[in-house]
Amino acid sequence: MGRQIATLRLARKWTQEQLAERFGVSWRYLQSVEAGDENLTIESLAKIANALRVELHILLDPTALPTAPKRAKRKPPAKR
Repeated sequence: MGRQIATLRLARKWTQEQLAERFGVSWRYLQSVEAGDENLTIESLAKIANALRVELHILLDPTALPTAPKRAKRKPPAKR
């Protein structure tokens, strides 16, 4: 589910902070949700779906969305 949440958030070009505000949680909590580290209640899933403006089944069905976009790799710090 975390992958679906991240995919939908990124499709809307929202930051974790923006979705967390709409969902009513901290961005750190949302980060752990997207990482799959949290067990969410159906109520929390419904709130996330509402914040993302999607039907709840979209979050529950792993085949409902394409794979999450790959994150850009961070560049190593410049050597001095």
